[in-house]
Amino acid sequence: MDYNKLVTRKEIILDYNGLWDDDLDVIIKVLKDTQVLEELRLKFNEITLSSGKFAEALAYNRTLRVLHLDENNIGSLGAKQIANALRVNRTLHSLYLNHCKLGDEGGKHMARALMENKSIRVLWLDQNGIGDAGAQSLAASFVINQTLRDIRLNGNLIGKKGGNKLANALKCNGSIVKIGLEKNNVIRSEQARIQEILKDEKRGGGSNNDEMSPLERLEAFIETKDRELEKKDERIASLTADLVAKGCEV
Repeated sequence: MDYNKLVTRKEIILDYNGLWDDDLDVIIKVLKDTQVLEELRLKFNEITLSSGKFAEALAYNRTLRVLHLDENNIGSLGAKQIANALRVNRTLHSLYLNHCKLGDEGGKHMARALMENKSIRVLWLDQNGIGDAGAQSLAASFVINQTLRDIRLNGNLIGKKGGNKLANALKCNGSIVKIGLEKNNVIRSEQARIQEILKDEKRGGGSNNDEMSPLERLEAFIETKDRELEKKDERIASLTADLVAKGCEV
């Protein structure tokens, strides 16, 4: 890959290139240096993003608007790295992670990111093995996030419980206009209820909306506090590592 050419492009397409994480050094440098890149396509490769290098570059990039990572081996660890980047990044508005083996844990990482991110408008998570646990976390994020507009969860493992949580959360969300739940285990009546909720122009109002049960509001609150504690733990670990590196006893 030619850095000098790529750093001047508004769109970079590297789908179907058999790329691994070690092949991304030039792309990472471009993300750090570019002043013009708006769309990056890395679909159908062998990328995991587990090292955090790509995510760090993404976190502080201020030009990228659209990122395609479909059909890669991202997994829950890679999802955690992306979620960390989304907590800092304020310009990315469309993220595609279809068929990336995220699982429930990956879904939870995305949910925690949505609780802090205010730029993402489109998030596609089709065929990721996300079940009720992941759906419940995403539902909690919908109560807090009021900027996401289009989320796709087609072809996952979401059942009646997860569908119910998503439906109730949507009553408190005024921004989401599309949610894909095809080829899940959500019963038809629940899917129909979700579509009716999306048509309600009066819905929204965040976590104070009376449509949510006290238990559901508590679950959303706990999700937020868990994330706050996680951030504090990460900060303590970082400070401890710095002290050890300086030869201090901890």
